[in-house]
Amino acid sequence: MGFCCWKNTVQKQNEDIICEIISKLKITQFSLGAFNFELNNAMKDQIICKKKDIEEDLAELFYEENPFINNYRNIHQRIFEELFYIFSMEVRRSEILLYLFPLLSKTKGKESGEFSDILKEYFGNYYSLDELHIFYLKLFEFYSFKITRIIQFQEEYNEIMKNLTLMNKYFFTFEKIEYKVTIFLKPFKNDRNETKNIYFDNFKEHLKSKALFSYSNIRDYILTPIIE
Repeated sequence: MGFCCWKNTVQKQNEDIICEIISKLKITQFSLGAFNFELNNAMKDQIICKKKDIEEDLAELFYEENPFINNYRNIHQRIFEELFYIFSMEVRRSEILLYLFPLLSKTKGKESGEFSDILKEYFGNYYSLDELHIFYLKLFEFYSFKITRIIQFQEEYNEIMKNLTLMNKYFFTFEKIEYKVTIFLKPFKNDRNETKNIYFDNFKEHLKSKALFSYSNIRDYILTPIIE
């Protein structure tokens, strides 16, 4: 079987398995409003707190910890731990929402506005290309390479371990993820990448046109070749 044939026949099978695992996370049942309410309670209505103080509450919202109810409990725990590691030690509510947004239940047509509002709360009215690049690199890497790697090394998925290894080797390399981030942000490339000169309203329109608001869309974007 040639590589292109492998890609066409096996990639969908891998993505279906990953989608099934992620869809069973508790957090996928929350809308942004419902999750925001629970998060505010966990953070005691503060916009910033020590992340160690909310780890237990956030884990409870993220996945079902009872292995008798959740067949994917071990994988879900590893996904949570990997994501939690990304957060700053002094974590802001908006930072948590930005990284978890791709997992939340969406209302069609509202995704762009909801995500843009969180982005504005986190970065303000003006962004630099450098800070956007760092954020999207972490976001894309987590929902592509890292989630695939977590599932890849679970014993119950030995039969597809080789396929997931190939997926990370050929599609979810750091170089390719970074390239996709660069292409995504290309309209805002300038000579002063560290300067906050990207206006919120302009970036909001860009977000709406790209529609990368769910984990599946992020994975598809990275897996799809770009013809320039």
